[in-house]
Parts: sequence; structure tokens; C-alpha cells
Amino acid sequence: MNVDIKKIRDRGDIDRERLVLEVHADDDIGRYVVFVTDCAEDGGVSNRLKRAYWFPDKPVGEGDLVVLYTKAGNPKIKRNEDGTRSHFFYLGLEKPIWSVPSDYAVLLQARNWQALEVSAQ
Repeated sequence: MNVDIKKIRDRGDIDRERLVLEVHADDDIGRYVVFVTDCAEDGGVSNRLKRAYWFPDKPVGEGDLVVLYTKAGNPKIKRNEDGTRSHFFYLGLEKPIWSVPSDYAVLLQARNWQALEVSAQ
């Protein structure tokens, strides 16, 4: 994967809580999905998903940061002093989601996928 989870910042503070991702090679952030899940009985990552966010299609470059805020807001880009960019996205929630210590942030690369409208069957 060309994008990694860097950190979760300001857990429990809805105005500042955010997941920070780091881009290691040029890519499209729309190929990535973030899941919020909890701890499985064996101590690993559970398959019980609490929330998912699929990033919109957007090119990102090596060294860029992708920041996913829990609160509401409008997507934007900031040019950093070193020439990289910070891409800001928002879940639009009213309550924090990263405040439970046993929860996990899971980043999944989804290069290939299918969709089927339920009413199409």
C-alpha cells in the first residue's frame, strides 16, 4: 500500500479528533477505505464494523498527508511549506468515534471492487 495510518489525534474531542494518513508514493486516495472496528476475543481486529469511510477519488502525492476529521466540514487542500499537500476530509458526525481504547482504525486498499444495486435482482 502507498498510504499508511500515521496516528489518531485528539481522541474524544469532536472539534479536533482526526485520523492522519501518510502517503508514501503517488496514488489515488479513492482506492482506500477506513473502517472503525473493535477488538476481537483473540485480541486482534474484529470483523464487527462500526463505521466505514471510502475516500472520494482524488490524486495524492508522495509525502502528502490525508486527514479524516470526525466532525462535519467541507473537503479542502492545504499546501505545506515543503511543497507537499494536506488533504482534509470529514465524516460529518456529532460525537467522537476514536475515544474507545479497544477500537481499531483499519485502512484497506480497494483497487478492485463490484457493486450491485439491491433492486437490480
